[in-house]
Amino acid sequence: MISIKIIYQLSFYILFCVVFMVGGLFQFFIGIPNTLITVALSVLMFFNYFIYSLVKKKAVVNNVVVLCGIYLLIIFISAFINKSDVVNIVIYCIFPLLPLSVYLFFYINKKESFVKQKSIYRLIFFIGIIQLPILLIQRNFYDLLIVFNNSGQKIASFDFLFGSFLVKSDHSLGGFLVFTTISLLFNINNIRKYISHPILFALYLSITLLLSESNISKALLALSWCVYFAVYFYRKVRSDIFIKRFFLVLALIGIVTAFYSLRNIELITSKVGGTFEQHYTVEKSLRFYNEGTAKREQIVIAAINSLETKYIGDGPYSYFDIKSGEFKNTIHFSQIIWTYFDLGLLGLFTILIYVYSIIKSTVTKKDKRLFWAIMFLFGIYMFYTTPFSEIGILLSVFLFFNFNTRNEFNNNTVSRLAQE
Repeated sequence: MISIKIIYQLSFYILFCVVFMVGGLFQFFIGIPNTLITVALSVLMFFNYFIYSLVKKKAVVNNVVVLCGIYLLIIFISAFINKSDVVNIVIYCIFPLLPLSVYLFFYINKKESFVKQKSIYRLIFFIGIIQLPILLIQRNFYDLLIVFNNSGQKIASFDFLFGSFLVKSDHSLGGFLVFTTISLLFNINNIRKYISHPILFALYLSITLLLSESNISKALLALSWCVYFAVYFYRKVRSDIFIKRFFLVLALIGIVTAFYSLRNIELITSKVGGTFEQHYTVEKSLRFYNEGTAKREQIVIAAINSLETKYIGDGPYSYFDIKSGEFKNTIHFSQIIWTYFDLGLLGLFTILIYVYSIIKSTVTKKDKRLFWAIMFLFGIYMFYTTPFSEIGILLSVFLFFNFNTRNEFNNNTVSRLAQE
């Protein structure tokens, strides 16, 4: 009889290969839908947990599982009140169920270590190395390769830079590179012992990320390097506590001033269509929202100041009609925005607690800096994309932070992952 270990290991490598290596090729050349791939992989992960539960004769019932159930209940309540289409309801359930499937799948490995940390990092490094040449090919041979597109999706040149990831998964690629770089810079889970010249490799990954199209990932990358150098010089100054605090305050002021000064440079204003002061007022935000051109920040401003408050939302896929592929108001969306308009404040509060519980179960209470760093990074991606349906982002979080091993922050211990 095949053991649960063999089943899990086989499933892990299938999952890893599809998400990070060949899934995009299947989509692009053969036309396998992203939703079908995501659902199939989610079922595979649930299947592993089902087998594991039968073998161990017990099931996990904790905050993550309970909050997933509450999330599903809110979806059904909102759908019932708004008389939503059954198809919309079923497909919308991917948002609570995909994160749960990933969580339970990695819960098994955290308990049993079926796939060793060393093996995982070798795979991560390999995926990181191959992205640069792939991105160079995608950037320079778009016109030649796009004729082979059978994905059923319109892929613009900027959408074509998805590396070896799933089609249009630029944020997943960016998130993977950001998490890898951060792990190397701050020696998370003692990752540096598995690779020579970690800082040079982090620099290589950073150059790779600059060629991608995930601008929010680039901003997070820049912030990560700023923090790294701030910590580095902080450790070099005298041990006097006053000097260290003064240097820390000075570094924080410098970072904030730098980002504030960047807000109106031409590169930024060309993206938003003018200065921040001109386009992020309540009046302008509402006007752009009504015109269907509002950006994410403007949508939030309009929702807070001008639109009617939504408590239970307008129902699953009311913001975006999944059948027609059309947006109700504006083409810009994210997990936070999408949830508010579909499920209201009740749904928005639930997903934030859901994320909090998932990450808290991955990082111990003692790991406050690491915990809040992950919360911050994941929160940013929730504002700019939909990580609950982007399996690449979810996998990246667990691949890097879901180990029962000693964590280190720039060679100094700051945490130990939770013992389940």
